[in-house]
Amino acid sequence: MANLEESDTDKFDRDNPVVIKMGMEFTRQTGQFEPLDFSIHLEVPVKPGEKVSEAIDKVYTMIENKLVEKQKRIDKAFDVV
Repeated sequence: MANLEESDTDKFDRDNPVVIKMGMEFTRQTGQFEPLDFSIHLEVPVKPGEKVSEAIDKVYTMIENKLVEKQKRIDKAFDVV
C-alpha cells in the first residue's frame, strides 16, 4: 500500500476522479405547529487542474448561497421576521 501525502490527495486524478457530495438542510417553524423542511444536495465532479479542497469550498458556497436565498423566500411567504 502506497503512502499518500496530503498534497497527493488534493490533486485531480483522471483515472480516479473525485466527486464532491454535499448537502445542507434547514427547518423553519411556520408558527402553525407545522415545520417546513428544506434541503439541497449536490454532487459535483472535481475538474482537471482544480484542487479538491478548492472544489469543496466552491460547492459549500454554492449550496449555502442557494439555501439562504430559499430561506429568505420562505420567510417572506410566511411573514417571518
